[in-house]
Amino acid sequence: MKLRCGALGYSVALLALLAMNLPGGTAQPAERLAADSVDASANGAAAYHIEVNMLASCLHYGCEHPLTEKNAILSEDGKTLPARVARLGDGKAGNAAPIPMHLLIAFAQGAPRPTNAELEKSLRRVSSAGWLVSVKRADGTFTPYCDGPRLGRELGSPSNGAAGDGGELSEIQKAIDDLSSRAGWRALLVDTAGSKPGAELAWVSQATSRLDVVYAVDGGRIFTFPDCDKAGGFDELGMLSSGTTSTMARTYHDGVIHEITWSKAIKHLVADREYVYDLEFKLPESAEQVEQPLALTLRDPFTYGPDPVKVELYTVASGSEGGAANGVRKSPGLKLTVFEPVKMPSPWDRPPRN
Repeated sequence: MKLRCGALGYSVALLALLAMNLPGGTAQPAERLAADSVDASANGAAAYHIEVNMLASCLHYGCEHPLTEKNAILSEDGKTLPARVARLGDGKAGNAAPIPMHLLIAFAQGAPRPTNAELEKSLRRVSSAGWLVSVKRADGTFTPYCDGPRLGRELGSPSNGAAGDGGELSEIQKAIDDLSSRAGWRALLVDTAGSKPGAELAWVSQATSRLDVVYAVDGGRIFTFPDCDKAGGFDELGMLSSGTTSTMARTYHDGVIHEITWSKAIKHLVADREYVYDLEFKLPESAEQVEQPLALTLRDPFTYGPDPVKVELYTVASGSEGGAANGVRKSPGLKLTVFEPVKMPSPWDRPPRN
């Protein structure tokens, strides 16, 4: 990849930052749902999950080091707790994710919907990775979350009825409500190409605060950057530049990943898992009752860029119907604080790496 002016400047800034960087620089509260009690399992200890979502940072700047037990330290009242740190995807075919992976697929009003056969074919990459997928049918209803073989049958079978009195928008909002309550990874993919602009797409931005990630197939965004490949005048960094170059690029803005095409969005859905981690740990029953505050210290600035890291602590409600795949997400009454190395804000934007 060619080094552009912005990338060089960011590298210099990062080197200067590392010289003064100490572990545990800044603290941020973890994003949590409403507090609730924890149901202990039969052996007296419930399993907890901390989702560490680095998509915002890694899409723009790349992440050189993975998150591991060595640079993600979980502690309770100053005492280190053993925790399993696992990526949601490692890029190897056939390796299952450590938690259930849920994908909701919707089409904005006016956007052309592929045929069932085309949808099933395009989702093979996602299905082979073990995702559970729910797709909007032609009548406005949604299929249940299911794997690849069953999804084909659900798309071809008639639903219990057309969209309700609230119309297709109401059905989409109900589907997002259902997805937000599920344990594991929660992704929304919506095709907005050719749709009518305006208030009907407000639900896309609203979903960003309730789900883990939202992908919108809308053609991407125009991105303009300095062209340093040819001789020219000096730019603001003192480097030779002949002007600017514009291109349609995949971008991340206001919680939404804007994709150029449907096929690239499916490809990125699977590939982006490497930027998300699940930390699983258990607490003794006595510790659950006392509810000591927890701290997660991220020590290595090379695991993410300058953008915020999204963190959420949750557990799975016991007795959830359908097993782990349909587990209900619960927020325990535990306080979690995240400590990160000091990070310098990005002085410019650049398109995410494809």
